[in-house]
Amino acid sequence: MKSTYLIEDHDEALKIWRRRRIRNVDLVHVDAHIDLRAPAARSVAQILEDAKSVRDVKKGLEDLVAFQWYEKDLGKQTHMGNYIYPALREGIVKDFYWVVPGDAIEFSRQIPLIRGILRYALKDVALLRFDVREAIVRTSYLGHEIVVCCLEKLPVLAASVLLDVDADFFVTPRLDAADPSRFLGLRRVSIPPKEAVRQLRQKGVVSVLTTIAYSGRGGYTPPRFRYLARDFASAWEGGGRNTGELRRQKEAGRSFEAFERFKTPFLYRRAVRLDPGLRYADNHNGFFYLVRRRLGSAEREFCRVLRADPEHAGAWLGRGDAALAKKRYDTALSYFLKAERLCRRQKAFREWGSDTLSGQLACLVKLGRDREAWRLSLRLQN
Repeated sequence: MKSTYLIEDHDEALKIWRRRRIRNVDLVHVDAHIDLRAPAARSVAQILEDAKSVRDVKKGLEDLVAFQWYEKDLGKQTHMGNYIYPALREGIVKDFYWVVPGDAIEFSRQIPLIRGILRYALKDVALLRFDVREAIVRTSYLGHEIVVCCLEKLPVLAASVLLDVDADFFVTPRLDAADPSRFLGLRRVSIPPKEAVRQLRQKGVVSVLTTIAYSGRGGYTPPRFRYLARDFASAWEGGGRNTGELRRQKEAGRSFEAFERFKTPFLYRRAVRLDPGLRYADNHNGFFYLVRRRLGSAEREFCRVLRADPEHAGAWLGRGDAALAKKRYDTALSYFLKAERLCRRQKAFREWGSDTLSGQLACLVKLGRDREAWRLSLRLQN
């Protein structure tokens, strides 16, 4: 039976664990992000079970508003930033080992940040107690041990584990550099996948099942480094499998890097032909520029992609966002409509469709087209 899975988005790991009926296995999570974030919305039973004080009950009852919003289906909240939480809840994961980027010296400098991440992710600020020894942070949550460490300090584990790897780990030098909007275009390989495999083997890590995420969507792994996920998979399996596909992905990464440098559409199309997985909605820095209000840079980035790929739905969506920010409402509306049509044609509506509709609604309101805005708001609610 297959034991190594390459996945696009990291939350696909939860579906695989459920399908394989994994139970009560330690998880080694090699990633620049924790991906263990307690959702705001919890059931009444969970609120009462977790509560250690009246304060916790009060806070939990406030969360009932969020619970009603999700129509009592917590699965609607699951995404790539919190998929490990339901894995703990469902008994898939026993104890959780988060392996963060950087060495032991860097880790020691990051301990205040790690405490902050844990408190934010797990929400029980008053209840978390930390044990910090030899560049390892330990705490407990819902009866599970939570261990945070760098690769060189990972404890030797006696039993087989779930190994869960994100390609962004290999291009993030330290934890405080995990924000993908920082160092745009400057990220480099900080630890080669083969070296990560060597250190994991040295620690005696044996996996019952391995999941490796490309994590291109959201900008976590730059397109030119997409191949690192398959590179790790190949090294973990002994280096003999899928070498041809790995060579193609490396060549695609080199072509995409050249496209980013020289802006030549041919290089983009060559990269996407070699690795179709490179053609996703935010395979560029346009949305990061939008977040930083660098509207001119964002517009140039979207246009650069559209010259190479005229039917890139994400780039049209981005142009709509940029035009909306510049108060060019008619222009923005036309871009959002085009993005919606492309999303539907390319069967990508689940990923970006609600964003295209939200953009249209904002434009219609600004243009005073209230009747159309009302009809569209009803569509959004459904």
